[in-house]
Amino acid sequence: MVREAVKHASRPRSGPRMRLGYEEAESHPQGISRIHQISLSSLWPWLLLAVLIRYALMWFNHPWDITTFYNMFVNLSQGVSPYVEFDALSRLSLTSTNHWVLYYEYFAYPPGLIYLYYVPAQVWGYLTGPVTAHWLLPGLPYVIPPTEVLNPVFQALFKMPIFMADVGIGVLVGKLGGRRAMLAYLFNPLVILVSASWTFEAIPLLCVVAAYFLVLRGRPALAGLALGFGTVLKIYPVVLVPLIAIEYLRRRHSKKLWQFMLSFVLMVTVAIAPWWEGVGNVLQFHALRRGGGLTLHQIAYLYETLTTEPVLWIQAVLSPGVGAITLILGLSLSYLWMLRKQPSMLNAFIVVISVFFLGSKLVNEQFVVWLIPFLILGAVVAKSRERRRFYWLVTAVPVIFAAVNVPVTGFLYPLGHWGMVAFESLSMPSEAMIGTTAHAMALSAIAMVFVFTLILIVRHYGRTVDAL
Repeated sequence: MVREAVKHASRPRSGPRMRLGYEEAESHPQGISRIHQISLSSLWPWLLLAVLIRYALMWFNHPWDITTFYNMFVNLSQGVSPYVEFDALSRLSLTSTNHWVLYYEYFAYPPGLIYLYYVPAQVWGYLTGPVTAHWLLPGLPYVIPPTEVLNPVFQALFKMPIFMADVGIGVLVGKLGGRRAMLAYLFNPLVILVSASWTFEAIPLLCVVAAYFLVLRGRPALAGLALGFGTVLKIYPVVLVPLIAIEYLRRRHSKKLWQFMLSFVLMVTVAIAPWWEGVGNVLQFHALRRGGGLTLHQIAYLYETLTTEPVLWIQAVLSPGVGAITLILGLSLSYLWMLRKQPSMLNAFIVVISVFFLGSKLVNEQFVVWLIPFLILGAVVAKSRERRRFYWLVTAVPVIFAAVNVPVTGFLYPLGHWGMVAFESLSMPSEAMIGTTAHAMALSAIAMVFVFTLILIVRHYGRTVDAL
């Protein structure tokens, strides 16, 4: 179904509808919604099916992340700031024998989740009664989430905003790309995996897609608020601020530029101000964090398995330092490219997000969903096998990486709680299954495939001009 959706979505459309771009959207305020008229009343069975699939899979989660979000709910239900716990656990980690580098990986986010989940956590605490946080402390074996994370009230309250965000993204993609484009997003395997079983990426992604949509519709203030709230949820949307500012600058829309920037700054400042110290610790954590994931920094893990030399300098100095340089340089070049080549908004979003991934020291599998809506739209505006190939590679490579890295058995811990499988068979790291060297080689190879794919995406979309 998804394959057909992408295939049909990539067929060229004739007439003025598919030629509607930024300037036309401003001169025709309703133009964007006329690209594709989608009737929610006729599509509700698909939307319901997408939500039901996610609810069916919501019990199977990434073990570390679901424990983190469970502990966040415990903190919020008890009126405790997650940033306070983050600081306390980091101090404990530093004083332990097998300490981690400076920070314990707990609530490493801006405060948007606190605003979003404070009331649901209070409701959960009221319905559940006294609850206790469960921490994986340094030196303990691989985490098995506590049975409490399978509480249906917790799962429903935590996952509902994520699933609704996916529906919102699907509707916006449908308005821009048509019914099949909407289905291509809603039933994308990576999107389902991340939303049903991993993190809350869909919520800040909804803010990003909404900001893109609102800029096309000539609503700069609302676009700034949307992108600002996305930044309050996760740090990454901030890299799109210069992109949109450049778009307004080169079109000499100074009034809209100020509206966008002021609303963005206002949203971020007001939301972060009460939590500034905690956010500062989070920023330091990310700055000092070692690289890896779907980047070339993953090769450092391979180096560690092939040598007995001390590698602390790679973890603490080389990886963060190189990552900071490549990220700043890459984003700067992408903004300069925008000024010189004047691409469409769609191409600019795809290139900047791809360059952000290329320059970053750490790209976890779930981050990649940020590209999916825009690659779908890229397949809509131009008939191209290459663009469909990009969509499927960006979908498949992170899923394969997750299956090896987590590993896939890590998502199946509910089977242990339900007495169907022994925990020992679920908690075994993948390097213990296939060998450390083979594990490192496999992850490095998959990461290099992803990096090469991103380079091809930047090369392709950096040279073409599309509508939207």
